[in-house]
Amino acid sequence: MYSTTVPYTEIKPVRPCLTSFAVQIVERRLVQEAVNAVKPPSGLHAVASRKSAFKKAEWVDVGATTVPKVSGVLRTLQPLTWYYLMQIATWKPQVRGGIVQVRKRQPVEAVSTIMATFLEPSHAVSF
Repeated sequence: MYSTTVPYTEIKPVRPCLTSFAVQIVERRLVQEAVNAVKPPSGLHAVASRKSAFKKAEWVDVGATTVPKVSGVLRTLQPLTWYYLMQIATWKPQVRGGIVQVRKRQPVEAVSTIMATFLEPSHAVSF
């Protein structure tokens, strides 16, 4: 069930075949979205010269608009990835006394953007 390694065409029972098919189709789509997202027109592509390649990027190098910009690009160019990241990062809202509690720490969009940054393919620049 949900195999990522055995091609779904080689699985005989229907249930494992269908779940593996779904997993493998989604995987292909997510990889394609990631490849498209790091192409130069997207804004997530960066080029490093030999001199700057020796300097390690740090969080202080990230500007104030970087996270919102990356978030917008991910929503536009990686809609399926963004959806899954939001589902993973979102917890069921807590209800206390009939009032839904709003998360103040670790906002879902920031968590999803950071997760997506680390999930980019190896040829992408990460912070």
